Amino acid sequence: MARLLHHSIEKIFKTYLIFTKELNPFLKNKFINILTKTFLRSVLFFAFLFFVNGNIQAQRELGDCTIHYSVTYRDKDSVLVNALKTVYIHGAQVRSDFSYASANYLQTILQNNNSGNTNILKEIGANKYKIVLDSSSWRKKNSIYNNSKTELEDDDVIVILGYRCGKALLSLENGNQYNIYYTLDVVPSSKENKYQFKDIPGIVMRYESVDSSNADPIIIRAKSINLMPIAEHLFVVPTKGYRIINDF
Repeated sequence: MARLLHHSIEKIFKTYLIFTKELNPFLKNKFINILTKTFLRSVLFFAFLFFVNGNIQAQRELGDCTIHYSVTYRDKDSVLVNALKTVYIHGAQVRSDFSYASANYLQTILQNNNSGNTNILKEIGANKYKIVLDSSSWRKKNSIYNNSKTELEDDDVIVILGYRCGKALLSLENGNQYNIYYTLDVVPSSKENKYQFKDIPGIVMRYESVDSSNADPIIIRAKSINLMPIAEHLFVVPTKGYRIINDF
C-alpha cells in the first residue's frame, strides 16, 4: 500500500514538472491548486484504508483458544471453595473442565456444535459417569436461560489480561443474575455455552453469579488465555470406563 502511494505521488510530480514549464503564471497556479487537492485526497484515502485494516485486525476471530479461570464461592457450610475451570475452543468443538481437587471431583462437558451432541463426564473419586445428550436434550437442559435478558452496559469498561472488556447484566426468570465482563478484542469460533451466553458478543472474561439460595456470589475470573492450536484428542469422547446414566 505504501509503495502504491509513493508511485502515485511520483507520477503526479513528474506530470507537474512537464506541464509547468510551458504554462503561464495563472494556469500554473491553477494547476498547482488542482495538484494539491488531488494529493490531499490520496493521503486521506490511504489513511482511511489503514484505519479500516487496523480495526479488522484488532478484532480477531479465534479458531483455537484455551482459557483458564479461577472459581471461588462458599458452599452450604460457608466454607470457601477454590476451584479451577478450563475452556477449550477448537472450531465448532468446545470442552469445559471444572475441577475441585480437595473434593476429588472433575466434570467435563464436550460439545460438538456441528453434530449438536453433548457429552457430560463426571469423576467423583474412583467413580466415573457419562450422560449423552442430543441437541434437543442439551437445549432442554439449558431451558433456564430461555427467557433470560441481557443488558450491555457500554459505559463500564475495564481491562482484564490486557483485553478491553465491556460489562453485561444477565437476568434469569428465577431472579438469579450474572454480572459479566466480556471482550470484543477477540471473537471465539464457538461459545462456551450458546444458551447461557447467547447474547454476549465476545469471550467471557469474568462473571459473578448470585444464587437465590446463597448470598455469596460465585466469582469466575480468567487467569490466562492461550491462542496456540489445541490437540484433537482433548475432544475425543471416551467409550470405556464410564457408567452411562440418564442424568446427574
